[in-house]
Order: sequence, then structure tokens, then C-alpha cells
Amino acid sequence: MVRLEVLSPRTCEWPAQERTATMSRRYYADLILPSLLCVLAIFPRPVVGAGRDLARAPSASLRLFVDADATGANSGATWTDAYRDLQDALVAARRSGGTIREIWVAAGTYRPDRRTGNRTASFCLLSGVAIYGGFAGGETHLAQRNIETNETLLSGDLAGNDGPGFTNNGENSYHVVMSTGTVTRAVLDGFTIASGNANDESSAWWMYAHGFGGGLLNSHGSPSVVNVTFRHNAAAKGGGMCNWGGAPVVANCTFIGNAALRHAGALLNEGTDTEFFCNLKFFGNTAGSIGGAIWNSEISAAFVNCAFSGNTAGGGGWGGGGAVWNVAGDGGTWINCTFSGNEVFGLGGAILTDFMPNLVNCIFWNNHDGNNAGETAQIHVYIPGAAVIEHNCIQGWTGAWGGSGNFGLDPRLADADGPDGVAGTFDDDLRLRPGSPCQDAGDNAALPRDGFDLDGDGDTTEPIPLDLVGNPRTVNRTVDMGAYEYAPPAGLHAHIRILPRTLNLKSRGRWITCYIELPEPHNVGDIDVGSLLLNDRVHAAARPATVGDYDGDGIPDLMVKFPRHEVIAILGVGERVEITITGQVAGNAFQGSDLIRVINPGLGPKSVAPGQRLEFSIACLAEGLTGRISYSGENLPAGSTLDARTGQFSWTPTPEQAGVYQGVVFQATNGLDEVVESITITVEITTNVRPATWTLYR
Repeated sequence: MVRLEVLSPRTCEWPAQERTATMSRRYYADLILPSLLCVLAIFPRPVVGAGRDLARAPSASLRLFVDADATGANSGATWTDAYRDLQDALVAARRSGGTIREIWVAAGTYRPDRRTGNRTASFCLLSGVAIYGGFAGGETHLAQRNIETNETLLSGDLAGNDGPGFTNNGENSYHVVMSTGTVTRAVLDGFTIASGNANDESSAWWMYAHGFGGGLLNSHGSPSVVNVTFRHNAAAKGGGMCNWGGAPVVANCTFIGNAALRHAGALLNEGTDTEFFCNLKFFGNTAGSIGGAIWNSEISAAFVNCAFSGNTAGGGGWGGGGAVWNVAGDGGTWINCTFSGNEVFGLGGAILTDFMPNLVNCIFWNNHDGNNAGETAQIHVYIPGAAVIEHNCIQGWTGAWGGSGNFGLDPRLADADGPDGVAGTFDDDLRLRPGSPCQDAGDNAALPRDGFDLDGDGDTTEPIPLDLVGNPRTVNRTVDMGAYEYAPPAGLHAHIRILPRTLNLKSRGRWITCYIELPEPHNVGDIDVGSLLLNDRVHAAARPATVGDYDGDGIPDLMVKFPRHEVIAILGVGERVEITITGQVAGNAFQGSDLIRVINPGLGPKSVAPGQRLEFSIACLAEGLTGRISYSGENLPAGSTLDARTGQFSWTPTPEQAGVYQGVVFQATNGLDEVVESITITVEITTNVRPATWTLYR
């Protein structure tokens, strides 16, 4: 799964619309009560034997450390002296007046109740504080942590006695983690949240919140929740996570095996202002009534690169939306999502929605409403209407919804229910197999901007570059359907050689030459030249493309050309710049890389006083050119000389030649390629000499 290490949360925005009196009471309950509960959770009743003073946070650092196994001073100042309880770090951070910006938490199990058994205790997120898990202890940089190896578990199993199927969870925390409307610029990154149990359905409105969000309850807050796994949490509604309002960022998270007695086994969104939910997995979540994985109400968010497998709703009675139910808003927007093996005992095996959803580049296959697996079993719409339905694979497709690029062919998923034969477990493989009709069948224009900077290149305006598991989102010219881009089989690696070995960014040559070798039994003559891409950006020219043993190693090469000006436009200067070539051979994807040197030599502007000699060499322009080099110039000042063999320039201007000479052009060429640079030469005016004429060359 893609790592999102740095994320800038959106600021909180209060809903602009007026709420009814009933909803106002609900918002009051959902905002004020959780805020009070967070205060109580961080500042609990005194515990016998816990008389240490946590009022002063370490002042020497902006970071606190937590490690359940630490044996030091319990001050949070270092890994050795780390706090052993995450609540201690949260107290210190809250009392620091904004000094503490980060909390690093080592692998281990952390419970929010301080061993009191208080079900209302939660880990409460703090504005401006980023809480990171996944450390072994001892790391000095965030990039050193390993989330997969070092599970950092925030557990609501206060007694430590939970059994399978949510047994023995009656004493569990209502909400393992909480975030309120006062929380902005908060980050929770690199944790597993498990065993919350928001099961209080009391009719008293002031206890309303304890029925929502067993794993995480967010009431009008705007935190960033990234690289988090929600596992085996339960609630009346929103088993894994509940968002009431606010603008939370939820990305690169997995929801597996969560349950709701009524709605939204994994994720409930009510009135949130979130723009995108990105790179999410929903496997094996259940809801007793509607929305096996998600229940959306009054939101207009897009879900991008998301996978849904084995989610169920209805539980033997009536239900709706095996994976998703959208209500009281638009039908939602779904881009490059895969729905497989979801089921409902009612309507909409994958999605049930009031209004027509926007669907682009998605796969809906083998979702059921009872015994039906046709088009309406994939998506059931109460009020059909205008929407964008483009480039989707939908089982039972009839064409009644219109749009282009849609079909009902088998998407050829790799192993939809995994080796265990059960949909909704970790081994489900929803990637595409070779020959899938969903390969290169999507719409590139539908890819949203990379607001999360998934590839860490600092460009948040480019189309989203990676799929759900971190592979390039567009391997060939066209994006695949579904959450996973087809990746080449292991071992199909091409040997790539790029010429020139040194690329001069001022070069005006026509081509960059690429030689491709493939391992046996693949034949380079079968390579689809039209599929070849350089750095996923530049297409190979259709001609020339010839096969030969160009390096004399006995292995055939395919020689192809890439337009030099397009390659130069995407490269930066460096001694070892990686060039990656991807393509298709006989239906199989391949890729390979080479390292070249990229330079950008410059002569720069020159200046000289009248009567003084100006000398310099333009030989640097020839760097990267091979063979016999000759030098020439255009618009040279009168009286100047340029040695065509050595590139040495010489000029002694007269007082009458004082002035600014723009557009003096120098060129180095080997007959096949050339490098050109235009410079300005200034002959400085002295106080003792008045020029007879002022000459301006352009």
C-alpha cells in the first residue's frame, strides 16, 4: 500500500446551511459531548499509584516519544525515556501550549482507559499535533519506521478478553479514538485501531454519540487519518469510523472485519466537506441493515482508487447496499474503484443510491442482491437521472444508462476470493490478470489531481500517479479500469541502454535513442512500439524501429527513438538520472531502466571595457557530443574571432563599440547534433569616452 508520510489537512469549515431544531440537538450532542469526553479521557479521575506530575512537557524538542516497553525516566523526551502510556504524551502535548508538534509511538498495544475500565475514555486527537505509529524504537527519521512490521495497536479491548465474532466486548471502549470540531491540522498516521464498541443506542439524545464510530468518532473535526487499519470495531452505526461534518482527510487506510448493528459497517459520512477519499480498502465489513461498508449522507465526495470485497448488508432480513449506500445527496463519484463479491439481502449488491452516481474507470463484478448478479444487482438507483457513466466494466451491462466505453465482459480478476475461497479477507486479489479487457480501457481525463502527492514529487496538480498498491497509475498510454493497474509479471525485466550517455539540455538533436533487450523466450520483434513510454510521459516514435544486435552481445535489440525535445522537457540536471522505459510485448508488460548524465552548460553574459581583450572558450557546449566537433557563431561583434576547431573566442572592442550586444549566438556541432546558446556581451561605457554611435544588436 502506498505510504503517505506528509499530508496537509484541510481547515475546519462549519456547515453553512441552517439546521433544523432536531438536527441542532444532534449536532450539539455530537460536538459538545464528545469534546467533554475527550477532556475527561485525557484528564481522568486520579488513579491510585499514579501520582507523577505530567504538567511539564520536554522543552528541548518538538517531539514526544511513547514506548510501552520503555524502562527509562518516563518523561517522553527520548526513546529511552519514552512515556509508556500514550495518554501521558497527549496530556503533555495539550499542556505544552503548542510546543509539541509530533508524538512518535513504538510498536505495542495501547488502551485509552489507563486501566480504569472507563468505557468513555478515548485517545483524543489534538490540533496541530501529528501522532505517528509504526516505530521499533530508536528511529531518528520518520522514513525509518516500518508500519507493516511494527504494528502499533490502539485497542478498545479494555479487559483483553475479546473473542471471535465480537464476543466478550461488552466492556470495550465506546470510541478508541476521538476528534472534535476544535481539531484541525491533526494527523493520525501508522496505527491499527481495533475493538471499539459504540453500542449504546440510548434514546436520550445526550448519549447519542456513543452509538457511532467504534474505532474513531470524528464530530466536526478535520484531522488527517492516514496509513491506518480499522479492524474488528463495532457500533450501532459506523463500526470502523464515523464522520459527522468537518473536512477529514482519509487516505491509504484499510477497513477489515468491522460491523454495525444497523448502518455502515466500516465508514459513516454525514455532511462532511471532504473532497476525496483516496486509496482505501474495505474487506469483509458487515451492517445489519444498510451500507455493508459505507453509508454516505449529504456529501459530494469522490472515492478514488478504492477496493470493496466481501462486504455484506441485511443479515438475512431486508438491507440495502452490500458495499455502499448513498442517501440525501448526490449519488457520489467513484473513480477507478473495484467492487467484487459484495452481497446484500435487499437492493444493490455493490451500491444502493437515491440518485444516479458518477462512475468512471470502475469494475463491478460478482456482487449479489440475493440470487441476482445482473446490472441492478451491481448498482441499484432509486431515481435514475443524468450522470457521468464512462469506461466501466459492469456485470450484466445493458447500456440503458448510456455513456461510452462501458461493457459487461469478465474483468479477469486475479483471485477475487483469495486462496481461502472467502471474499472479504486479506488474501483477496482484485488485480487484473493478463489479457483482461479492463487493461488500457479507462479514461485518463477522469484521473483527479494528486492532492495527496502520492509519489512525493511535490507536484499536487498532476493526475494521480499511483494505484492502490503504489504501482504507476498509467503503465501504458491509457489507464486501466479498477483500483489496480496491471503490473508486469515478476521477472519480465528489460535491459535498456540510452544514447547519448551524456544528454545536454541545450542540444537541438532530433532523437534520444533507446536499445531494448528482453529475456527469453520473449522476442523484441513482438514489442508493441506504440506502447513504449519513457518515464511514463514520452511516447516512442513509430519509425525508425529496427531489430539488430547493436551491442554485439548475441542478444537481439529493438532500437527505437524518442523525440529529444520532449525528453529534455521532463528531465533535470544530474550525474545519475534514471530513465525508465515501459511497454508491452505479446500482451505482457515489461519495464527497464538506465542511468545517464544530464547537463545544462552555460556561457552566461559577458562584459568588457573598451580597449580590453575579452577571451573565453565555448568548448563546454560540446559536452555530450561525440566525434569531430566544429564551432561557429552568428551575430558576432565586428573585429571578433572564433576558432572553429578549438571554440576559442577573442575580441578587443574599440571605444566606439561601447554598447550592449544581445543575441550573440554560439554553436557546437558534430554534424548530427548541435548545441546552441545565445548570450549578451556588454561593452561598458567609461566616463572618459563618449561613443560615436550606440549600437544595439538583437
